[in-house]
Order: sequence, then C-alpha cells, then structure tokens
Amino acid sequence: MNKEFIMPLAHSDPPGSYDAIGCLVLSVLFIGVFVVLYLLAHFAARFDCIEMPNGLLIGRATVFSKMHAGGGSDADIALKFPDGRILRRGDSNVHFFDSESIGGSYPGNYGPSGNAFIYTKNVGLFIESEQPEQYQYYWDKKKTELSGVTAENSNGQASGIGSNLFYVYLQFNGNPHEPSPYRRDWCPTAWFLPEK
Repeated sequence: MNKEFIMPLAHSDPPGSYDAIGCLVLSVLFIGVFVVLYLLAHFAARFDCIEMPNGLLIGRATVFSKMHAGGGSDADIALKFPDGRILRRGDSNVHFFDSESIGGSYPGNYGPSGNAFIYTKNVGLFIESEQPEQYQYYWDKKKTELSGVTAENSNGQASGIGSNLFYVYLQFNGNPHEPSPYRRDWCPTAWFLPEK
C-alpha cells in the first residue's frame, strides 16, 4: 500500500483582504507622492526673486526665511549678487540713483561706523569703510550726474528714489496674474545663512 504524504494546507486569508491591503498601500503611496510634490512646489517658490536692471537680485535671504514682516519683525529679505552672495540683508532703506546704481547701508542699518555702500553696474561695489575714496568718488559722481550738485553746493542729499527693500521687491515682482519682466523663478538662495 502506497501512502501519500499529504501536507496540510496553510491557513490563508480570504482574497478580499489582499484587495484591502493593496488599496491601503496605494493610498499611502498616493498621499506620500502628493505631499512630496506639495513640498517641492512650496520650496521652489522660495527660490524666486527679482532681477534689478543693474544685475543685482532681491529675494529671500535663505530658503527657510520668512518673506514678509509679521508680528513687528523685519522681512528676511536680501539684496544679492547674481551668484547668490548677500550684499545686504534686512528691510531698511536703499537709495536708487538710477536703474543701474544703488546705495544704502552695509550690511544693514547705518551705525556709528558709517558703513554705507554704493553699487554701480559697470564699476562694482564700494563700501565706505573699506574703500572710502572710491565710495566718495562714485557717490559724488552720481549726485552730480543726477542733479548737478557738487560737493561745494550740496546739502549731502542725492536725487533719486529711496525705499525699503521689501517694497521694491513687491513693486518689481508685479501682479501674480501678469508676469513681470523682472521676476525670476529661480535664483541662487542659501538654505541657511552662512557662518560668519
């Protein structure tokens, strides 16, 4: 007599439970993909900025900075070089002599050191405390070009437009429904502020 060895069948779940587990896994994957896409879109918006006619950029100081003032705090906005290096950070006033020249305090508000800067597109940046002669020369030159004032007949005020940096950003950024020629969707922006 031949005895066949019959293995007992393992306990198995009914086929309907596999469908439920599959739906759960697909739902989790779908939600995960949606969250990743949302985060990418959210972070992508943090790299936008405006490009001034003089080539400088105005945008977020870092990816994780807040862009507008709230609760009495200043906007974490920066005036940057085209490579992303920050020229000045913060929302205090800047002075536009013309479309290619800008002056202001460096790196933030004026202090006892008088650390002001002037930037001209074709010449570059001069910081008062580091290059006082060049700074004064281009400051006086811009005043003379704009209004004919000289060091002898000037009250020290140059013509032009003064405004805070965030307001300039908003004006150049334009209406979200009408693209601005100054708006750039990607600008070099650090994730965190560099160590000094």
